[in-house]
Parts: sequence; structure tokens; C-alpha cells
Amino acid sequence: MNRPSNRLILLGLVVILFASTPSGWKTWARRPEEGQGAVSLRIVGAALAWLGVPYRFGGHGRNGVDCSGFVGAVLESAYPGGPYPGRSSAYAGFGEEARGEIRPGDILLFGAGARIAHVGIALSADSFIHAASEGPRTGVIISSLDESSWREDLVSARRIKEGRE
Repeated sequence: MNRPSNRLILLGLVVILFASTPSGWKTWARRPEEGQGAVSLRIVGAALAWLGVPYRFGGHGRNGVDCSGFVGAVLESAYPGGPYPGRSSAYAGFGEEARGEIRPGDILLFGAGARIAHVGIALSADSFIHAASEGPRTGVIISSLDESSWREDLVSARRIKEGRE
């Protein structure tokens, strides 16, 4: 598949994801004063470019990536210069606590209790992109929070502040 087709597919996925969420595009349209829409678009766009990259423990590049390496690489792509955490647990103190509904671009932290074992990036209030290490699909994939026990294992969400540049 050529590169323009890949971009059209990615754009289509973003449109479908936002159209299928309860809040959809209207959520961003209501909040122009926050400037969060630009931050979210930048992060989500960078994340979608990683779809299909294989899983590799400790990886942080296109040849293979683990969950924290994926989130760090996406943030580095969206906002060069970091530094960004190298471990899932370190994202617990990154950015600011996301209060209320999960928004696109939020960093989702999964685990048991206070122990963070996995991170991903929200695409909507109900879906996220992450580097999966096990299950029927591995590598950088899109999952629903309603699949498996993701929603039960969601510990918190972190938000990158507008003006991060």
C-alpha cells in the first residue's frame, strides 16, 4: 500500500473513532479556550503513525516497541526535546491528572492498585492505542476499554498541558 493510502486510512480511523464516541467532535468544539484540541490532535496523529509496529520488550523504535517506549516515542514525535519517562510507572507523575472524561491524547495508566504495569494513549473516551505484549493481537494496536479487563485495570489518566511546546 502506498503512503497516501495509509494516510487516508489513518484519517478515516480518527474520524470513525471520534464519530463513535458519545461526545464526538463536539467535545473539542466546546473547549476552544483550553487549546487542548491542538495538543490532542498532535498526540493522536503521532500515535496512529505507529500502528502495526511489532512488540519488543525494552524497544522504543519502529523495529519494535514496548508500551512505555511507544508512549515516549509518540510524545517525542509530537513534542521533541523530552525528556520522557522510560518506564510505565514513571508516567504516574507525568503531565497533570486528567479529571473528568478521558480525552483523546490522554496517557492511560493500567495496573493493580497503585502499581502501574501498562500505558497507552486515549483515542476517545472508549478507545486507546498501545503496544500489546500478549493476547490475540500484539504490537501497536487499537483497543476498546470494554475489551478484556482494560476498564477495570485503568488506574488513572494523565494529560499533557497545552503549551507543552
